[in-house]
Amino acid sequence: MVLYLLTIGFVLGANAQPAPAESQRAISADWQAPTGPLNTMFKLCVGAGRANEGLRADWQRQLELAHRECGFKYIRMHGICTDDMGVYREHNVPEYRYNWQYIDELCDFLQRIALYKRAGAHYFVALGCHCDNFDLWNSKYQPWNSVNLGPQKDLIGGWANAARAQGLPFGVSIHNAISRSWYKASTGADKEGPLAGVPYDGTLTKAEGKGTWWEGYDPQDLYAQNQNPGADEAFGIKYYLRIKDLIDQYHPDLLYFDNPRTPINEQVGLSIFAHDYNTSAARHGGKVESVVTTKDLVKPAERKSVVWDIERGKSNRIEPYPWETDTCIGQWHYSIKAYEKGWYKDAPTVLTMLADIVSKNGNLLLNIPLRGDGTPDEKEIKILNDLADWMKINGECIFGTRPWVRFGEGPSTQQKAAANFNEGGEKPYTAEDIRFTQTKDGKTLYAIMLAWPKDQKIVISSLAKTNGAGTITGVELLGYAGNLSWKHEQNNLTVEVPATPPCRGPVALKITGDTMRVAPMPERPPSDPRNKATHGTATASLDSENNPASYAFDDDPGTKWVAGSSKAWLQYEFGGGAAYTVKQYVITSANDVPGRDPKDWELLGSKDGANWTTLDTKTNQSFSGRLTANTYSTTNATAYKFYRLNFTANNGSTEGGSGNLQLSEFQLRE
Repeated sequence: MVLYLLTIGFVLGANAQPAPAESQRAISADWQAPTGPLNTMFKLCVGAGRANEGLRADWQRQLELAHRECGFKYIRMHGICTDDMGVYREHNVPEYRYNWQYIDELCDFLQRIALYKRAGAHYFVALGCHCDNFDLWNSKYQPWNSVNLGPQKDLIGGWANAARAQGLPFGVSIHNAISRSWYKASTGADKEGPLAGVPYDGTLTKAEGKGTWWEGYDPQDLYAQNQNPGADEAFGIKYYLRIKDLIDQYHPDLLYFDNPRTPINEQVGLSIFAHDYNTSAARHGGKVESVVTTKDLVKPAERKSVVWDIERGKSNRIEPYPWETDTCIGQWHYSIKAYEKGWYKDAPTVLTMLADIVSKNGNLLLNIPLRGDGTPDEKEIKILNDLADWMKINGECIFGTRPWVRFGEGPSTQQKAAANFNEGGEKPYTAEDIRFTQTKDGKTLYAIMLAWPKDQKIVISSLAKTNGAGTITGVELLGYAGNLSWKHEQNNLTVEVPATPPCRGPVALKITGDTMRVAPMPERPPSDPRNKATHGTATASLDSENNPASYAFDDDPGTKWVAGSSKAWLQYEFGGGAAYTVKQYVITSANDVPGRDPKDWELLGSKDGANWTTLDTKTNQSFSGRLTANTYSTTNATAYKFYRLNFTANNGSTEGGSGNLQLSEFQLRE
């Protein structure tokens, strides 16, 4: 579990192999990424930086939502912004001088990490650089850093030293690979209000800083809006040098990249991964001890090379390779509104999530955002103390465990497919909802109850003798000193428990004996047999390396095709010369940003890929939720080899000026 920059963490894996030679490809297909001691399933993460000042400091969200819900309309170097009520006022947030005294007066690194460790953190992760492109270390390649400006402190160095003094591995999260595109909005201007038409700061030059607080600093080192030829490549090279510098100075045990697959592009990303692994191997006698996490990993070879991270979501099955959920108790950055409205996840909610994730071979990284003075608020401290109380009693069912042959039983095992942002929406847990973990030697099984039984009886059908369960020799309730009455029968294990649970949140039974010989849970249902788009070729007018057209046809809603415009086409060609008479097609929405959902389109068919016939036309379409499938019928009576969706509008996204378009799956049925 993680606090946004602190991690109570699970570092995965034990048998790391030597890293490959650092090269353009960087990682060979058969290499197994290190995953650490695999005995810490909970990380805490906290942050200290411009984006955690308790006020929004995020250009893209500010300007996309300025006239709807976001609050700030702009932030400028000269320190004017609007508050959540839309009132213009002087403010020095963008000057990197906002209330930074906390570094000396309030934010004792050791004191903070001791608090997180008591809450169960086995790993600590600190924010290195967010989308604002401001490095929180003594950066050699980014003048806009926390040593030169703002707190004038090496925050990464302080957190790293404190974490290691407490015996915790140390990680760093990196989010700025998209800063160049994220900051595009900074080149515009307000469309209304007292400063309508006055340019934002994204095009400022170093020369314009004379006589200002930022004199001597080039705003383009921060905003990265230079449009000269080669600017994208230059940004990628500088990004590589900055992360290499971070690795060489601080030797983080974990690097979290807030990117699909590889940051920037494959060459830059894999070169960073290789340098990190090779550096770790050189420091540990040839053994790689460092962990790298990224998002949207699909192929087994990818999940062997780095650890798969799911943002605000989780898997719905036991994964063959260790993986991670990163989420937050509230907003990603500190929010007064979240505090006042009571939007935090309480400790029982966090712990229930933790049990579910660990039962599937996963790890929880939990973000607890800090206020502008560098401290957690009293509600966050209570959550941390509640976590600490639970860990004292139940920590053994989490730390050092492995998944069992089944992750759980009960109604809640029917879950959404793995995807970013799929958390929430679950029905209240019942006493039938149970999650399983086991010790590494397989001699002890933990049955973690997600709700307490009102009739004081727990029934575990997975341990039925008819399932092949062996002899059970003992059943204990963690945190309860008394003896339990239990029966192991043909159809279940039944345990009588006291009227009052020993703790708040999930409660664990400790079961000993030969209980491992049960059939595993069935795999997820096979692909829809009606779908004919399974072994052909996918193309698109627009896609990306990280979200290609093929992801729309991979039978995995956790992936998606993304086009960098609201107008684009997606095409499928059946393999082996086959042609099908498609009379029904299915479009599944992606995991996030409803504004990117398709709205208007035509379905076209072609026998040769050159001459097209319109088969269906749709307008004003929408999707009721994320990862939701809409089915459409046609009157088509002709077999075509090629089918194309020609999109002409999305549901409102205007990112990058022309908007984005995305979907997770496209099925073609006869």
